[in-house]
Amino acid sequence: MEKNIIDKKSIMEIITDALNSKIGERLNGYSSPLNNIVDEVVNENADTIREICRNALKTVVSDKQFEKSVRQEFEHKVAKSMVGKLEGSVEKAVEVLRQNPTLRAEIILVIEKMVKKNI
Repeated sequence: MEKNIIDKKSIMEIITDALNSKIGERLNGYSSPLNNIVDEVVNENADTIREICRNALKTVVSDKQFEKSVRQEFEHKVAKSMVGKLEGSVEKAVEVLRQNPTLRAEIILVIEKMVKKNI
């Protein structure tokens, strides 16, 4: 299973990327004198920006909805991983069941009933 750990460094990288993206949108990707001004302002206010982001992150992490969302996403990824690993086993079991003519006929009847019921 893929290991996803959000640490302090990752959070700062995300925040920095977000700020850079917004600044980049304003400058439209060309070299501008504003680049130096933006760099100065960000550097002069780095501690304030960090504190704002830290407080925002604390608020988000302590939110019950955030906790619920993280839990649901984790459960989804675990289930997806488990199903992916079971795929071969399920196919083998189905193949064994399909080789039994009586069971195969019963499965076909059950499927037909389900189809008719939903029509």
